[in-house]
Amino acid sequence: MAHRGFAHVGRQLPGVGARVACQMQSLDELRHAQTQIHSMSNYNKLYDGFHSWRHMHDRVWYLSVPKSFFDDAITAGPFEYMIAIGFSFEYVLTLSLIHISEPTRPS
Repeated sequence: MAHRGFAHVGRQLPGVGARVACQMQSLDELRHAQTQIHSMSNYNKLYDGFHSWRHMHDRVWYLSVPKSFFDDAITAGPFEYMIAIGFSFEYVLTLSLIHISEPTRPS
């Protein structure tokens, strides 16, 4: 759903550069969704329960905080949406996960 948000924001912005940036971010969000769906399809070969992921998504309690944050970002204005999703989810979470998962190598 983040890709739809960036597509909507891109349509509201007047500058060409900002529109193209929103389009590229929208494509990046689609890529993230496709990667997650592909990984779920591999798990689905071995485990049951992925046939009703929308049903289960509403019942996963530990996703309540990011879902609430995303709902607030969607209802905000276009600038607030770009900052909330682009900075908080993409930059902070991605960089923190990269730094946690990849230890530094000695030179």
